[in-house]
Amino acid sequence: MRPAFDSTGVFMKKIAAALLIAIFATLPSPEFAIASNSLHLSAFNIQVLGRSKVSKSHVMEHLTNILNRNDLTFIQEIRDNTDEAIYKLQEQTNRFNSHKYQITVSKALGRTSSREQYAYLYNDDRIKLIHSEVYQDWDDRFEREPYIAIWQTPGAFRFATIGIHVKPDDVEQELRALGDVVSYVKDQHSMNAILVMGDLNADCDYFNPESLGFSMIDHKIKVWIEDHQDTTVSATHCAYDRFITTEALSPKVSKAAVFDYQEAYNLSLAAAKKVSDHYPIELQLNFASQEPPSTAPSKPMPNNPNLPSTCGLKPYWTPKNYCYATKDGSKKRVSASCCS
Repeated sequence: MRPAFDSTGVFMKKIAAALLIAIFATLPSPEFAIASNSLHLSAFNIQVLGRSKVSKSHVMEHLTNILNRNDLTFIQEIRDNTDEAIYKLQEQTNRFNSHKYQITVSKALGRTSSREQYAYLYNDDRIKLIHSEVYQDWDDRFEREPYIAIWQTPGAFRFATIGIHVKPDDVEQELRALGDVVSYVKDQHSMNAILVMGDLNADCDYFNPESLGFSMIDHKIKVWIEDHQDTTVSATHCAYDRFITTEALSPKVSKAAVFDYQEAYNLSLAAAKKVSDHYPIELQLNFASQEPPSTAPSKPMPNNPNLPSTCGLKPYWTPKNYCYATKDGSKKRVSASCCS
């Protein structure tokens, strides 16, 4: 006798459907198995990500659209002692997406009561998390210790990420200490392909990259997101957020850019600031191309770097060794090469 609640045979159909789901759940994801030859990574300081921000539907819409652009995003400035906000953001990101993003979250970090967490949000169909850990900062050189993760691509290529939100008042010290973190990952995890990423506060009043550079990390590295680019949602023009790759990973990078969501989503400055005070930075890893890597700014640049539309008019050095020029009727910071 069939159960009274399912006299039409729906009960057996449900069992069959459940068996099919169980079978397909054990198979590799078609996207991961077939795999494209590139991965899209991002670092995004989502200013004060807490319950207040995720309760605003219009802000969440923009955040999820941004996160869905990439296979892996390193999220910074999570401030929520209930742990609800980041998981609500994950849930919302998955709600209208065929991908199912997974997440790994650090413990709360910082010396003061205003502590922050990091998170890696990643598409498990496109990239696999092998290991994650918070760096053991025995000498207390970091305000927020770096968050390390080991990843494997669809083609079985492994690389490491070191995510960090650098303290504005200690940029040079923390960048120098990052060299030891890179060495730790190389020695302890036998990884040479390493990506350092996040809000390094490596520009403007906090740090002068044009005179100090990034050689204090003491490895053969390449810095992505150029000094003249802007990662701030404000009147300032600063390249706070960066990607840094080691020699083994640099040839895999095909482009890096700032994603100006204010322009992309046609937002007012006030609306854009409700999302964050930083634009996300994005990087593409290409595992097939042999083309030399190059940076890609958020807006197309002319081929001739000396054209006024690129360098502006009458470039000059400021007392703090920044290169400025007249562009669009006002003084704006431009590439150091314009003043050289």
